[in-house]
Amino acid sequence: MCGTDPAAIGGYPLPLLPTLSCDIYAIDSRVALPCLMSFMKNAFIRALNHVYAISIRLPSSDQRILYFLQYVKSVVNLLQVHLEGDRLFYTTCSDGRPLTEALGPDCYPNFSGATEALTTLAGVLAEWIKTPDTYSASVLQEHLQFGFSMVSRMQAQVKYLTFERTSVVISDDDLRQMIQANIEWFASHSDMTFLLPFVISHHDPSTSSYWPPVQEQGMQALPTLLKSHEECWQFAPFDPLTRLPVVIH
Repeated sequence: MCGTDPAAIGGYPLPLLPTLSCDIYAIDSRVALPCLMSFMKNAFIRALNHVYAISIRLPSSDQRILYFLQYVKSVVNLLQVHLEGDRLFYTTCSDGRPLTEALGPDCYPNFSGATEALTTLAGVLAEWIKTPDTYSASVLQEHLQFGFSMVSRMQAQVKYLTFERTSVVISDDDLRQMIQANIEWFASHSDMTFLLPFVISHHDPSTSSYWPPVQEQGMQALPTLLKSHEECWQFAPFDPLTRLPVVIH
């Protein structure tokens, strides 16, 4: 297939979710919710797309393979935490009814297939990290096929969460508090030395200058945080310091 991007074979790259370029933290949280979700989910979609593309281009004999596998393992671990945070956000009853009851089950599609696939992939990656010479790019690509179904469900979820639906069942203030609590839960269950550099290096700054909402203190700590997983960031879509696209050679 002359002229075909090798990363498109098998359905990759996965499509990104729609976002807004405005300051989503300054608008009603019930309008912002699907966009906030899209920004975070797009970071993971970019990661999966990048992993798939790199797996095609990076020979298994490359001396960077171990670093690549460690990067993929960290992405998988973080995506597992994200999906669990999503589940808790929609199914946990903090005050009143859970959102799955108030909004209906379509506000939280079944992601069990993705969580099971990630658990399996995490185990495979752990073995490859122990013995990098057993790594197989084609096997990795097979394990990434869950992405199609996962993103399809994410698209349906984001489309379903309209202001017209959410505004009937929850106030702006209450939802804003729920979002903040969920962000804090996600941060507390993640490796911050990976999380902060990840969200920065997997966000396209041309789509919004307001996300991720990193405080000045966080930006000042970024160079130090990068050292904890220093060899990983060469595989990220964007350089976490310059925000420029990363090209894998």
